[in-house]
Amino acid sequence: MIFLANVLVMNGGTTFLIRLIKERARRGQRSAVLLLSDRVDPALVETLGHDAEILRLSDFLVDRGVAARGLLGVFAPLAHRRLAKALAPFGTHIHSMGLFGSILGLRLAGGDPQKQLTVGIYHQNEYLYRPSPFHFPREVQNLFAAIPPENIVFFNESSRHNYSTHFSGADYQRSHLLPIGVTLDQEPAPLPVQPGQHIVSIGNLFPYKTYNRHIIGVVAALKDRFPDIRYDIYGVGAMDEKLRSLAKTLEVDDRVTLHGPLEYSRFREVVAACDLFVGSGTSLIEAAAAKRPALIGIESIEHPVTYGYLSDARGYSYNENMPDVPKASIATMVERLFSDPIHWAQVAEDCAIKAQSFSMAVTADGLDAACAVARPIASRLSARSLTAMVLSIVAMRISEWRGRSEPFGKRHNQSY
Repeated sequence: MIFLANVLVMNGGTTFLIRLIKERARRGQRSAVLLLSDRVDPALVETLGHDAEILRLSDFLVDRGVAARGLLGVFAPLAHRRLAKALAPFGTHIHSMGLFGSILGLRLAGGDPQKQLTVGIYHQNEYLYRPSPFHFPREVQNLFAAIPPENIVFFNESSRHNYSTHFSGADYQRSHLLPIGVTLDQEPAPLPVQPGQHIVSIGNLFPYKTYNRHIIGVVAALKDRFPDIRYDIYGVGAMDEKLRSLAKTLEVDDRVTLHGPLEYSRFREVVAACDLFVGSGTSLIEAAAAKRPALIGIESIEHPVTYGYLSDARGYSYNENMPDVPKASIATMVERLFSDPIHWAQVAEDCAIKAQSFSMAVTADGLDAACAVARPIASRLSARSLTAMVLSIVAMRISEWRGRSEPFGKRHNQSY
């Protein structure tokens, strides 16, 4: 299998990819990762390189990335023979993990009945966003809408429902619904003799992860009730300074610590030392599997509410804002958890049980099944279509630079 990934840096997509490829290697299946940009963490490259061949798209462009830099390389002339030779040992299944990967995937698989392209929806808003006056965002949605539903992989029921509503002409009941798998072959962390009030979040500090600021507010609200309450945040991103400022404003900067990035190898160590994990991505599932209460951080929501713990989630849907699903006050849930050790132990046990449904083995099986039924892509993207998209991207960048439009990259912050 050939995975098309934008970057290889510490984020949920990369850690998921590492786990998935390790599972495939355990089964004797070969994998290649074709990186669309040069944004990489050397330590993660080394980790992933044990189980997969890592290739850089720039090495397979006609000009070797001299003119088309970064993600723009997906539009550049390809050295087709050189790329085909490099990818040949890894089969004919191409899996896209993002929008730009899908454009390259359509170029590689379009018009070739021997290749299968599947597209994973790793963030609900990757292809689902507000209408734009520019050609590129509109064309991306048109291209996505033309991909057969059998070739689409959703990782929760909520995303599939929303895509079915937005792209009304597609029958996404024929798509694939898989868990965003985690590795469950490790022993859970030992339970503490007496739970404390140590809260942890691990993940990039993006604006749509509003739960980080909600938890800072909860720490401020509960500090008199629980004198030992503290909140450790691991990750980097645009919200770093704003979160530090909020903690200072609420006078809890002595209880809230932003540590910066966390090496993936230390994840279990940090989770084992916490009494409550709050998150929205795969880290939440991993914390639950380690037998820690895992509180769902709803993305892109302004109010400090939650669906509850991972054990309260419906199916695979847990982190996106679903208006019809009941929500509860985060502060109320945290107060009860830290007040009742018996309740704490029960929540930890329930979260660990729920995490079993997110097994990476199920995900790997599902991707193989998706490949088996994926339909051929009718035609390859033309040079004219690629050029029009590039020109539109340039126009978008100019508009963004002038402050006339919001950066397209911020579409993940939109709430549906």
